[in-house]
Amino acid sequence: MGIQIRKIGTIVLAAMAAVALTAPKALAQDTSDAPAPAAAPLPFHLNLDSAFTSTSASPALTMFDQGKSSHHEGFGFGIKGGFLFARFGQAADLDNKTGTSIGIFFGGNRPGKFGVQGELMYQMRKASSAGDTLSMHSLEIPVLFRGNIGSQSLKGVLVYILAGPAVDIQLKDTIGSQSIKDNFETFNIDFIAGGGVEITRFFIEAREDWGLRNVNKGNLADTTNIKSKTFNLLFGFRIN
Repeated sequence: MGIQIRKIGTIVLAAMAAVALTAPKALAQDTSDAPAPAAAPLPFHLNLDSAFTSTSASPALTMFDQGKSSHHEGFGFGIKGGFLFARFGQAADLDNKTGTSIGIFFGGNRPGKFGVQGELMYQMRKASSAGDTLSMHSLEIPVLFRGNIGSQSLKGVLVYILAGPAVDIQLKDTIGSQSIKDNFETFNIDFIAGGGVEITRFFIEAREDWGLRNVNKGNLADTTNIKSKTFNLLFGFRIN
């Protein structure tokens, strides 16, 4: 049993450049022949050089700069989604079909070299059995260790790797229009490993999920063992 992964296509990410245009202002000149009156002396002296070259910034400006930086470099958050290609171990009567996945991620320490990333992913694995479609809907909750290689700026390019465990909670299982949820375990434990490329705020990610438990029970448990393996091709956008 195997799956046939079709070519998804080439993702081209173009960086946008902002161009600032400045227009010089015309200076008004006095055409009068009369001499201009002398300017009244200022009651104080403003030293512009010391104002802009002082090494000690005011607390208000320092807080403003730090707040602006932490808005872009702080706690990570974003969305991701894509395609699943599931395999079901010894279940030879199941032909694999393309499923879908969508969810959110948070953490990961994008500005640093190492971090921990959590996710909430709604997944729908699919297969075909005797002409009917098997659909397995679940909520996957991974806790992944992340390593970042490349630019620490959100405007740069970065390669990352992911690895860690996940809990898979079954929500609904159907074959055709018939519910078969009672034939499958409610919880599964997965191990995830993979990586991706992040360009500015966009990324593409590939990873493999290995189910560590037999998910079938009841009458199915007497006939075959089903451990799921899922290849994920995901696309995402980082909000922060």
